[in-house]
Amino acid sequence: MTTDRRQFLLATMAAIGCAEPLLCAASAPAIRMAYYENYPPFSVRDADGRMVGALIDGVEIVGRIANLVFEHQGYPWARAQAMVESGALDGFCTTNIPTRRAYADFCSTPILIERFGVFHRANDKRILNIHSLKDFRAFNQGSYFGGGYPLAHLVLVKVTAAGKQ
Repeated sequence: MTTDRRQFLLATMAAIGCAEPLLCAASAPAIRMAYYENYPPFSVRDADGRMVGALIDGVEIVGRIANLVFEHQGYPWARAQAMVESGALDGFCTTNIPTRRAYADFCSTPILIERFGVFHRANDKRILNIHSLKDFRAFNQGSYFGGGYPLAHLVLVKVTAAGKQ
């Protein structure tokens, strides 16, 4: 599967023109969305193995308004991104960074705005000596595999994936 599926989805929706809104959802194939399967509260598997969370809820709201049907699939994050890039899946909700813009189009209005912060042990006084990004070199930075935002924005520090050095 390649970008041809994406072109087909877009062409189908354009041809229907959504002039008959109920036909859009019935005629177009489901848009297969990829998520990080363990990113609560944004995307996570429930007890039945279904993907749930804030991102899935947001996409479903868009789907109801636009008369689109979505399938939600969860994987380790690096694999989910690779599946979208290869065309095995159709889309994902993620931060807009240059490496992803090479193979994905991003909407101008986000579904969710997430604020990032610095988290540290409460008794670690070294945090009082942090005055610049360079000062973070004294700390080990953690991230999950495929986490592009830390790699794109914390280029001066050593970023390691959870469990790996």
